[in-house]
Amino acid sequence: MFYNRQKESARKRYKRLLNGALSIGNIVRPNSKTVHLPYELSEQVFCRSFGAENIAGKDVSIDAKQKSDGIGIKTFTGGPLQKIAEFNKVSKYPFSNDNDKAIKQVCKYRNYRIANDVKQYDVSNLTYHLIIRKNTNKIFICETGLDQIELSKIKKLNSRTNHILKFTDGIHNYSFNRTKSTLYMKFNKLNILEKYLFNFDNSDIDYLKDHLIDKPRNREVNEKVILPLFSERKKKVAEKSGLNQWRAEGRPRHNDEVYIPIPRRVHNESPNFFPMRDKVFRLTTDNKKVMLSKVCQSGDKALMSNPNRDLGHWILRDVLKVKPGQIVTNDTLIKNQIDSVVIKKIDENNYNIKSSFNYLME
Repeated sequence: MFYNRQKESARKRYKRLLNGALSIGNIVRPNSKTVHLPYELSEQVFCRSFGAENIAGKDVSIDAKQKSDGIGIKTFTGGPLQKIAEFNKVSKYPFSNDNDKAIKQVCKYRNYRIANDVKQYDVSNLTYHLIIRKNTNKIFICETGLDQIELSKIKKLNSRTNHILKFTDGIHNYSFNRTKSTLYMKFNKLNILEKYLFNFDNSDIDYLKDHLIDKPRNREVNEKVILPLFSERKKKVAEKSGLNQWRAEGRPRHNDEVYIPIPRRVHNESPNFFPMRDKVFRLTTDNKKVMLSKVCQSGDKALMSNPNRDLGHWILRDVLKVKPGQIVTNDTLIKNQIDSVVIKKIDENNYNIKSSFNYLME
């Protein structure tokens, strides 16, 4: 197993960074029955701890590479049946209407992806590394094989619905959802390598912020962009999104839950300014507060922090001086002479943010 071959010091660092990420998850979803772990943090924590290359953002079957090891990183709380692959492009992955043929097709597609990844990344040992969370605060670190499907040993299993195709190759049990073109695998043959109880710790959050990402080697600013704090299209602060995301419907939200909109224009003008979606980077405010942040949402239209309320507390309480529960309007921005933020890029992992007044709002 990959984990057991790593140095003890690396495993200790991993567990502390992981506890920091879990502590952030606990802030993000305080009422969750099982502690929340943001998936993008789990991938970066793993790679940082073990010196692995993070390739999770690419359309491949592995998330990390360390020398000859290819690792798929998964974290879940539910049952053992978990998604392992999607084949949504009909032109690239056509499926027969015959269920038996469709099973063979999805197996071949899956094996082709794995074989291609092995060749492309020059890896020979493939492993699933799992972080399983159960019963509020129980954490299990497990591993199992990331195997190709044994085509000659495929056996169809009974299924209650026609669009769910169940089968086994004698090593793993699989389920293919034809409607979603998604392949699932049962993770029930696991090696439990570590088990412990999660304990919320602010010092581990600070450790995560200090050690997850390399600090900048220099302070020279390479580029900058200006993000308005209002909708450029509507020329006003949205009532239930952006700075007022805390008012959005659907679930209870913290009063500091916000995001800063990123207009499509910014991406068009500076296409390589921000990291790819969901990659965590360090964002430092003008009052030296450090936040773990990311670009997210469809169209890469939002800048958020993790936990989300860090950014909200800075922009709402420290900068705009609004009270919890007070809606932000155009008048709020004009009164404070603040209608935008300037983001300065130091390197791919480090950015600065400060408030500014760049627009004439009516």
